[in-house]
Amino acid sequence: MQAHDALREFVIFRLDDEYFAFDVSEVAEVFAYQEPVRMPRAPKFLVGVIDVRGHMLPVVDLRLRAEVEAHTQPRHILAIRLGERFIGAIVDEVCEVYEAEEDRIGEVALLGDKLNPQFVKRVLRWGRRLVPVVDALNLLTKDEALRLRRMRPNPRRRRGERSAN
Repeated sequence: MQAHDALREFVIFRLDDEYFAFDVSEVAEVFAYQEPVRMPRAPKFLVGVIDVRGHMLPVVDLRLRAEVEAHTQPRHILAIRLGERFIGAIVDEVCEVYEAEEDRIGEVALLGDKLNPQFVKRVLRWGRRLVPVVDALNLLTKDEALRLRRMRPNPRRRRGERSAN
């Protein structure tokens, strides 16, 4: 590697026996898996929410998004940046943060028809594998992103305070 070659970092994760990646700039945090709490009248694309230091984080199951069978208990939830909002993404396991030179990153055409091109923005060469790099901004459809923006977190009530119904 020459000094002028730029390195990019990726979070490599596993869904069943398939590997994927996010650009590290799109991953705010990695959490140990906790069962999301289902919310009444929540949009169908959300599997629930988790409490992250007093804030509710809406969660999607990336296995469903990537159309990968769920054979194992997930181990992690990634907090993914979607503009100014965050969404949790269930993954089976986070494998590593991988530094790649530009020549290890290719176009989606390398994967053929394996995945929806809206879901994947690049392909990463990781060892002998070709790993799809998920496009965080296309993780949700436009309608789902709009519904997420309209969701308002419930204000925390003080003990003994009643709701204004």
